[in-house]
Amino acid sequence: MSPATATNTVLSVAITAALLYLLNWFYLDLGGLPQSMPGLTEPEIKLKLRLSDFKHAVIFVGDSRVGWGLAEKIASEILSQQKPALHAINAGLAATNIVASVDHLLSYHCSQPGILAINYSPACFYTFDSPILEEKNRFNFGQLLEKEIRYLIQERICFFLNGKTFLRLIQHPNRATADVGWTDRKIYSDGFVQARLVGPGNLPLDPSVFQLHFYKDIIDKIIQNQPAAVVRREAVITKLKEAKNKGWKIVIIRLPVGPKMRQLENKLPPALQPEAICQELTIPFIDAQNLYPENVTIDQSHIRSSLVPKVTAKLTKELCSLNKAGGL
Repeated sequence: MSPATATNTVLSVAITAALLYLLNWFYLDLGGLPQSMPGLTEPEIKLKLRLSDFKHAVIFVGDSRVGWGLAEKIASEILSQQKPALHAINAGLAATNIVASVDHLLSYHCSQPGILAINYSPACFYTFDSPILEEKNRFNFGQLLEKEIRYLIQERICFFLNGKTFLRLIQHPNRATADVGWTDRKIYSDGFVQARLVGPGNLPLDPSVFQLHFYKDIIDKIIQNQPAAVVRREAVITKLKEAKNKGWKIVIIRLPVGPKMRQLENKLPPALQPEAICQELTIPFIDAQNLYPENVTIDQSHIRSSLVPKVTAKLTKELCSLNKAGGL
């Protein structure tokens, strides 16, 4: 590549980046929603799993409650004292389907069986889908970057063409069910990711009000359509049986949530609760709510960043005790 060509390429990239930045700025200024992921992005989770060492690993699997609430570094420090020494991998992914997550791990990354610590949440088990992990393809950064840029441009252009403005904010200034987005994503050195919930125009929302409203809809739909939830439950059991047959040790955990959120989730019938699934699979269950009975969440659903290391340490020590006693 000649110097002139290289210079033109750099300038083209810089101009494109500047235009995308301005387009995004105007989008937010006119009441658009931030589009940060409340956790690892598609390229990040695929690259992380590709580079991870799965030998002697305890893989924590689940939705954003795991991605937000499990300090990978802290867990690894405690697990390293086991014989043989173990280490942790936080494989939490926002809005994931637990069957798809486990299937992705077994299909692409885990030739040597270890320990799967599956976090129970009703949405993860019975509601969420995972188009990211259900795509049976290898990591390709170029394709993923191209898709993200195309999505960004299409969304922003459609926003302007549809004429969405501050009128949306005037009409629904405090509505808990208004469109929401995530911003200010932060990746902590301990190995977890958190973000901030905002409304149109980057305006702050009450995260507890939103999460409780969001989860109430989920719980109501599960109760109203229990046959569909039972089908999902059987799919979970089938996939975890497959993992067991391949030599994996499995434990279902339940990270702490706020008291109002737990009250909502307790409305589900016994057959859809984690204890019933563990009993059918003859696997152990660790309810971290018992380890931390007080409210440690920022929004009734996700653990507060300052308390993630402490909650992780207690949970991991419980897991080590179970492993040492032969309960896994």
